[in-house]
Amino acid sequence: MVGISLVVAFFILAGLVTTLLRYQDRESEAREDALRAAVREATAWDTRVEELGGQWLEQLKSEPDPAEIAAWELRNRERSAWFDGYYLWERDEIDGVDGAAPRMLYPLPALVEDLPTINRSPCMAEAHAVDPEAGVDAVVEAVLRCRQDESPAVALFASVQAGDLLLFEGRPEDALDAIAEPVVPPRLADAARLGYAPLRVALRAVLSADALAATGRPDLAARRLRALGEDIAMQDGPVLQETFKVLRWTVLPRLKDLDADEDALALAEAVRRAERRLAGWQEVRDRLSVNAAPAEGLQLVHDQYSDQPYLLIFGRLDATGLWGAVQLDQPALLDELVERSDELGDSLRVTTADGEVVAGGDDGVIAASASFPRMLTHLRLAVVAEYLEAARTANKWATLREASGVAAMSILGIWALFALKSAQDKEQALIDRQREFVTRVTHELKTPLAGIRVMAESLEIVGAQDPSTIPTFSERIITETDRLTQRIEEILAIARASKPAGPEPYDLRALLEDMVDEWEPRMHTAGVGLEWDLAEIDEAVGDQALVRDALVCLLDNALKYRRKELIAPRVWVRLRQEGDHAVVEVVDNGIGVPPTKRKVIFERFTRVEGPGRGKEGGHGLGLAFVAEAMASQRGRVECREGIDGGARFVVRLPLS
Repeated sequence: MVGISLVVAFFILAGLVTTLLRYQDRESEAREDALRAAVREATAWDTRVEELGGQWLEQLKSEPDPAEIAAWELRNRERSAWFDGYYLWERDEIDGVDGAAPRMLYPLPALVEDLPTINRSPCMAEAHAVDPEAGVDAVVEAVLRCRQDESPAVALFASVQAGDLLLFEGRPEDALDAIAEPVVPPRLADAARLGYAPLRVALRAVLSADALAATGRPDLAARRLRALGEDIAMQDGPVLQETFKVLRWTVLPRLKDLDADEDALALAEAVRRAERRLAGWQEVRDRLSVNAAPAEGLQLVHDQYSDQPYLLIFGRLDATGLWGAVQLDQPALLDELVERSDELGDSLRVTTADGEVVAGGDDGVIAASASFPRMLTHLRLAVVAEYLEAARTANKWATLREASGVAAMSILGIWALFALKSAQDKEQALIDRQREFVTRVTHELKTPLAGIRVMAESLEIVGAQDPSTIPTFSERIITETDRLTQRIEEILAIARASKPAGPEPYDLRALLEDMVDEWEPRMHTAGVGLEWDLAEIDEAVGDQALVRDALVCLLDNALKYRRKELIAPRVWVRLRQEGDHAVVEVVDNGIGVPPTKRKVIFERFTRVEGPGRGKEGGHGLGLAFVAEAMASQRGRVECREGIDGGARFVVRLPLS
């Protein structure tokens, strides 16, 4: 017993130590999983950036015209949130070395107003010659005549100048009339193709919004300013360089003055993206197009100083000096990376090499991080501790389950020890009782045997001397023999009583015929018709008396739960054979059993209460007895719908 206790204690201790070690292993594995997940994500996204950048640059190798590149640019911006723009230039080679005189093929320079030339035009010269003392109307009239000038630049300049004068004089409606001509496309790119400078078109739109606000139409003014802001924000670098100040320092402040805060907020992100595009264009124009060194594959340059950084993927497109670059919007790229991460979810962060979070939220302790291998090497992909918390929680539950298992096994082990001790005690008690039984039986048998021996010896000695004593001694021997026989019979009777009787074959059809004969008068007296259909079946094997009692219970229920208001209540008893089973049906047209109760009625102490049922059913033990009796005979009973709402009890019993 002591040895077994030590073995159980050893296994309990070993289970606890193993559980602790597995907890530590899962902790380490969770950290390694986080790092592997970060490496997978970083590698996948770096590859995605390189592949898409290469595909976009591949389009430029055919040296398309600027209009075609502009169309590609618009399509790519719609398809990818982080595509920003194209750049294409060529650089001459001198003695095998790239020269420093790049020629920008895309984007083309913006159309810029030549104010000295405009002011020297004959029309504007006449307008300037008008004496200011003649009044504002005279000056405005002279300026408005320039709207008919053949030069689009002069006509637009005159229109804006006249509108400014009239608005300054507090005549907004006249200002709107003044800028109504010439008719200029509202979009900067369309206007530029007709010879109108983007900056002057933008200033004309601002003037129009101011005049609308002054005439009591602030909502229309806000819509015009927002449309202008969105248009400017979509332009390429050269046009942005001319118009960005209007966007930042004129459009946004005027929207706020008009209480159009939602429009200003919606435009703010477009302004930031335009600022990044302008910075990227200046990088290409001033440095990249001049200093980029030929190298195999794609190269990347990034803005490491600005709060609104850009990315430029560039490369040499052919051996003649053709170069191309694609500008990517880094915040949009990183936001999509974080949003599309199914594996790391909300636990993903993108940081700089210094650990500053640039995407994915700014909270959480970094648990693991990985570098981007090829393109985005200035960034790192990090996983915050909350990712480990999920794994840690799962680890705690797993450890708890394992510890519960160890505890359960410990309890079982202790219980087994007590059970073993109890079994040993019972075994010892049984041995003691057996010994006592053997002693008692031995004594009970030895006593008559001793008497018989004494009588036999006396008969041998005395009988020879006095024959008259022989009957006396013989009678006493017979008496002791009877006593011994009685003791043996008592022991055998005890042995026979402890052995259960086995099943016996019986005729189920004959049993049912006897029952019908017995119950038909009782049914008739109660006004119930009893009908039967008993087919010939094979012989059954089991406890005939038990089966009879169960079937009697069903007949009694059919009589008890009849519908007393019926003119002709009926009970049907049927017998048939299905394969190796006998099927007995007791069917009635009585009050029946509700469908929801047709299973629970076979449980002990269950009754179906309701009108017309009364208390005839006792305590709900009859059908429970039927079910248990059938189960003991390897059969079953079930309740179904009877006739006209009555009950149908179907009993299935195995045949021999």
